[in-house]
Amino acid sequence: HARICSIFKFARQREVTLRKFKEIDLGLLNRKEEVELLKKISLYSGVIKRGAELLETQGLTSYLLELAILFHQYYNKYRFINDDEDITQARLLLAQAVRIVLSHGLKLLGIKPLRKM
Repeated sequence: HARICSIFKFARQREVTLRKFKEIDLGLLNRKEEVELLKKISLYSGVIKRGAELLETQGLTSYLLELAILFHQYYNKYRFINDDEDITQARLLLAQAVRIVLSHGLKLLGIKPLRKM
């Protein structure tokens, strides 16, 4: 979560702001790592539902760890802010989605998401 916040801080310093969702071409997120992150994000509601049905948090903690690892690998391989504005917007939206899921999941576990490392 903190790492993603730093990406958005860097974007603000470069005067890059995230466009509205409908203005961003998600089709540009076609690299293997991007597809894996999108798939992992799409599983979130099912993880929450299963945890509620079983009254356990293990699935959520495992899911959040896996999501964080996938994002970390992606972060180390690709630049979010670059010369291609459309790719920048798509990657920022992906980062925003990961940040929202991590923040929500951590709050469900009673953990305050950090904005700085």
